[in-house]
Amino acid sequence: MPMIELNGVEIAYQDTGPHGAQAILLAHSLFFDHRMFEHQVERFSEHYRVIAYDQRSHGFTSNPKNAEYGMDALTEDAAELIKSLELGPVHMVGNSMGGFVALRLGARYPELVRSVTTVGSSADKEHNTEQYRPLVQALKDHGTGAVMDQLMYTMFGDTTLAAESQATLRSTWRSRMGALPHEIGAAAEAVVERQSVVDELHLIKAPVLAIAGEEDHAYSIDLSEQIAEGVQNGQCIVIKAAGHSASLEAPEPVNTALQAHFKRAEAADR
Repeated sequence: MPMIELNGVEIAYQDTGPHGAQAILLAHSLFFDHRMFEHQVERFSEHYRVIAYDQRSHGFTSNPKNAEYGMDALTEDAAELIKSLELGPVHMVGNSMGGFVALRLGARYPELVRSVTTVGSSADKEHNTEQYRPLVQALKDHGTGAVMDQLMYTMFGDTTLAAESQATLRSTWRSRMGALPHEIGAAAEAVVERQSVVDELHLIKAPVLAIAGEEDHAYSIDLSEQIAEGVQNGQCIVIKAAGHSASLEAPEPVNTALQAHFKRAEAADR
């Protein structure tokens, strides 16, 4: 994968599609990497330049030397990536942690975004902090192996966890999450202890799509509705038979929603 140094971190990214086309930037969830969006890359890279990148300590991206994993730092990484690759304004899509980045980017760098999409995400502070702090400590002490069942339940919906047709998806991501470094505990802590940006939502000028999984065990549909209601031009949709990682669990309805959202945003720019 290509690498680029941004803010003292070697960021790995996948660059697919025609370079002269409108760009889509894909920011993954905690515990995942750019491969979370393999179905979106496949769907959109014929007509869009699609950039899927690995955030700090995920996938092929290095650990930050200053051990900074906060959402503000991740947002600065996304902004610098857009500027350095001359992508903007982009269709910014983020799943969970990536959604935290997408909202901050849209509010603080409106000139860099054409549209914002969150999947299984929230603008608010963590509502389940006390529940997740023991998980964070276990990750710091022992890595992902000791809490893998909890991670799988959190990141996937009931249909994905039970369906035979999803067995390969489950085994693939169980293996990938199991290989994450111990630094993932610090990244998880930054997610759990993040600040609310509800009061920044009104600063987002671009159209916003908030996608919620009907079976999301981590974030309720209400949190996606809060995003859509807090921006100037927002919409919330619910994906059936999908949990926290709808981009992977139900790619076809997610892609259909993204296509319509992108077209609306592009039409509004004309």
